[in-house]
Amino acid sequence: MKIREYRREVEAELQRYARNASTRRSLDTGRTLHGPEAWDAALTILRDHAAAEEQRIGALYELQAGAFDVVKFAPFSPAFVAALQEIAPARDEPDALRRSAIDYLSNAGDEIASRVLIAGLEGAEPAVVAPAAALEMLARHDHGAATRLAHQILDGTNPPQLREQAARVLGSDPQAADRLESLIRDPNEDPQVRRAGAIALRALRPGAFKAAARSVLDTDAGTDIGSTINRGLRNLADEDK
Repeated sequence: MKIREYRREVEAELQRYARNASTRRSLDTGRTLHGPEAWDAALTILRDHAAAEEQRIGALYELQAGAFDVVKFAPFSPAFVAALQEIAPARDEPDALRRSAIDYLSNAGDEIASRVLIAGLEGAEPAVVAPAAALEMLARHDHGAATRLAHQILDGTNPPQLREQAARVLGSDPQAADRLESLIRDPNEDPQVRRAGAIALRALRPGAFKAAARSVLDTDAGTDIGSTINRGLRNLADEDK
């Protein structure tokens, strides 16, 4: 699962819960609350393990929306982050709530989110975030861990979608050029993984990409990977003009 798809799912999940929670508040109070009063109430609900999952996720959505108002939300931000840091690694919390907490914390480069993502990718803990999305999240703020895991993923027999994301991650690792070149030359590799490797190698080391491209085009000229290689060569030629 790509991170854009993962984010759309998380956002849709949050909005669904939030709509239900907001409707109930409107019926109970005669108005829908926003601002400090709502955020204070939402924090109480989010931290309440006895509250219904739907209510807690609705509260999280309310707080996420409030966080965009940086100045007004500033007094609530430390408590919000602290609550999410407790939720993210807690295996007894609902998965939907944990995923939302990890997503928010990951955007902020939070170390706890990184630890949860790494544990899931390494198999030390059950993965609460889809592996490909987890690897992409990790790469945003912990490049060293993401690169190490990307190499491990490509060393093993992992699903193509995860291998594809691993190839993308290695596109920012100067030491990975040889690995990427071998990847795109391998006729037994999944076509989408080879394609991701070709795009990564072109950005990382154009000279190595050109050398590999000639070999690939000898056998894969009419395939998707061949088309990707040809586009990459044309783009490099345009850049050299």
